[in-house]
Amino acid sequence: MKRIIYRMLAYVLDLAFVSVILLGIGYINFVNPESEKINYTYQEYYNINNSYTELMKNIDDYFKDGKLTQEEYEDIVCKYPNFFDCFNDITLNEDIKNKEIDEVKEDLNKRITKLNNDYGYKIEKLNIRTSVISIVVYILYFGLLQYILKGQTIFKKLFKLRVIDNEHPKKKVPLWKYIIRSILVCELIISIVDLILLVTLNQSSYIIGNGWLSNIKYVYEMAFLVTMIIRDDARSIHDLLLNTRVVRFNLAGNIIDEKLFNDGDSDYESVTNKNNKIVSKNANRDA
Repeated sequence: MKRIIYRMLAYVLDLAFVSVILLGIGYINFVNPESEKINYTYQEYYNINNSYTELMKNIDDYFKDGKLTQEEYEDIVCKYPNFFDCFNDITLNEDIKNKEIDEVKEDLNKRITKLNNDYGYKIEKLNIRTSVISIVVYILYFGLLQYILKGQTIFKKLFKLRVIDNEHPKKKVPLWKYIIRSILVCELIISIVDLILLVTLNQSSYIIGNGWLSNIKYVYEMAFLVTMIIRDDARSIHDLLLNTRVVRFNLAGNIIDEKLFNDGDSDYESVTNKNNKIVSKNANRDA
């Protein structure tokens, strides 16, 4: 069980480390020439969502007297320019039914959904170059670097973990396996498909495709995690496909043979086997 815990910790820390690298790369103008436009678009996105949240909190106050006055409508126009037209069907200074208020709220919900989709698509378009660079960096770190370090990343090394060939532990795992492994482990296959959809589809089609990809990503993650947990050898789908496995080794450099519910190393197993033999021998003598 320790191997699984250490493996997950190493993976999370490796991801965090790569994220820091990508954050630093993002400040390079050549790498991310659209950074100012992206920051501005993000700021607009946050402002619109904050405006929507504030309006939904105050909407009942506007209708508390059962009508919408000219002054209240002008206040909405001034404070919430992205949403005021949702109130256009309301007759000012006349009694309003609850059904009309519910329709306004429904229109507001539809408007924020559309605005979020518009801004989300715009941000993704501006981030195409950054997304490509991110994929390359992940492959370099989890693929090339792991090949150079003979099956280890920085944090795999910290937790004494190593990727080896499943059938021939001393055989060197080829570079192409590490690259495919990085694509599978880091969910880059999902990112690559998403990038292809972004480049080839229009906004509405991309949003639908992205929604399906989000569901697939959840199933993808669960399948990898469950497969690793339920197997005694802790091999996940990518290990099974590439005939690899992740092992933990001791200070002497020997592989620690662990089972799912047995955290002991070879010394522990040898002591256990010795004790079992003694018990068996005494049982036979007593018989």
